[in-house]
This record gives sequence, structure tokens and C-alpha cells, in this order.
Amino acid sequence: MAHKRQSSRSSDNNPKEKKYKMLVAAERCAKKLNRNTKWIKTRDSQGEEHDILVIFHGDKTVFARQDGEYIVLFVKVDMTNEWKEKIRTISDETRKMILNQILSMWMMSRNTGFAMHPVPVNDIKDLSFFILEQIMILKESDVSTINRFSDGIQELVSITLHTMIILNTIMPPVQNEPVTSSPSSPDGMYA
Repeated sequence: MAHKRQSSRSSDNNPKEKKYKMLVAAERCAKKLNRNTKWIKTRDSQGEEHDILVIFHGDKTVFARQDGEYIVLFVKVDMTNEWKEKIRTISDETRKMILNQILSMWMMSRNTGFAMHPVPVNDIKDLSFFILEQIMILKESDVSTINRFSDGIQELVSITLHTMIILNTIMPPVQNEPVTSSPSSPDGMYA
């Protein structure tokens, strides 16, 4: 009589692992990279609740959500009212230059997609927030997957910081600079 080997980590017993198997894999990859993680809930534009994985990269926050069999790593940066007020005080030409420099940098990053709100943003003074994201497939058995996952996190953080450098070099620093959204507020990421 042959016995079927039972796994000690069966996804049949864990509803989160069954529903969010790619996010659970992302969490395991993050742990292998010595990154702290946290699960949070968010709602999509239709009000449906979803789990999001928060990955802490030093003092920066990167979010991960599952999209079918893919993982979407993303960073959301909100523009504060003080920041937007400061942007409104500079010339139209300088605002266009800022927007063009940022868009050029984002477009040169071959692995990173971006979104700006509201759509379309024709003037940086109208920007409410931006999202940078990378889509990937995780196969934990492949060592290159963990490397790519690590690279994706680092690329998102680097591009976000470079965006802030562009803003800071063209404009005087603002007392309350925009920061990556807190881990409790990525609502609408499934729009």
C-alpha cells in the first residue's frame, strides 16, 4: 500500500495561501532577503477587499499585490498640499521641464511602469500622486527569481528617490516633503 506524502505546508489548510499563493511566495522571497513584511487590507474601486503585502526596504516601503499569476511590486507617492503649493509658485516653463525630466527618467527604466493621477497630467502642479510598478512571476525554485525580486524592490526605491532628487534640485526644499504612502493607505490599486 503506497502512502501519499503529505506536505507540512499544505495550501489546502491555509485560505490566505490558497487565494494569494503568489503573495505568499513573495513574502517567502522577502524573508529570504531579510526584509520585514506585513499584510494589510485594501479596497479596490468597486469596494472589494484585497490583501496587500508590505515589504520594508530600509526606511522605504514597497507594496506587493497579486494579479492572477503575477506579482505587482509598487510604490505610491502622494504629493502633499504644501508641495503642490510650492510647485504652483514656479514658472510654467520650469514646471514643464520638471515633468519632462521625470517622465523621461521613468520611460528609460525598462522594467518599471508608471501611473499618474489624475489622468492626464499635463502640468506637474495638477499631480495628486504617482505610482511606479513592476510586474513579475515568482518561481521560488529558481534562484534568479529571488534575484529579480530583489532587483525589482531596489529599482522601485531608486527610481522613487531619483524622482524626489529631480524635484528637490529644481525647487527649494519643502518643510514637509512628500513621502511614500503609509502601509495602511494603498486603496484603489486595483482600479
